[in-house]
Amino acid sequence: MHGPFYSWLENSSDEALKKSLIDAVHYVLAFTKTHGPFDGIYGFSTGALIATLAVGIATDPNLQDKLLEIDELSELGSLDESDFEESPFRFAVLACAGFRAKDMDTLRRIASIPLPLNYYGGEDGDANLIETKSFHLIGLEDHHKNKSEEIASLYKYSKILYIPG
Repeated sequence: MHGPFYSWLENSSDEALKKSLIDAVHYVLAFTKTHGPFDGIYGFSTGALIATLAVGIATDPNLQDKLLEIDELSELGSLDESDFEESPFRFAVLACAGFRAKDMDTLRRIASIPLPLNYYGGEDGDANLIETKSFHLIGLEDHHKNKSEEIASLYKYSKILYIPG
């Protein structure tokens, strides 16, 4: 694919990916706190990943810790533990999610953000699934189709529409 295009993630190295992932989620949450509230969030490609991490912040204590570590360096605004008590959005619209890592677990391992215990249910059933309603547009021929489906599986209340292309 030829650019120019925007990506939330810097993939030049694992360290760059880690920093850009955490910075991107921090940016979205701090912007929402400063300029919101907003009813929903839309994310396309890597934006769908960042939106999902922001939407699911209330059930992600490991990401919360990473965000609080970098918070003092942010020019946009600060976050504190009270900002993580509930999702900042009532709904999410996510289109053609994509990222270079094999899957979310690999991506989070690279970024040193362990998955929360039983993230996909486990013994707690769906206790850790994101309760925010979501709508997912997934391309049938998209080479990141499996990542869109994985992101959709993180939501307790998700609707999926498969689209051509």
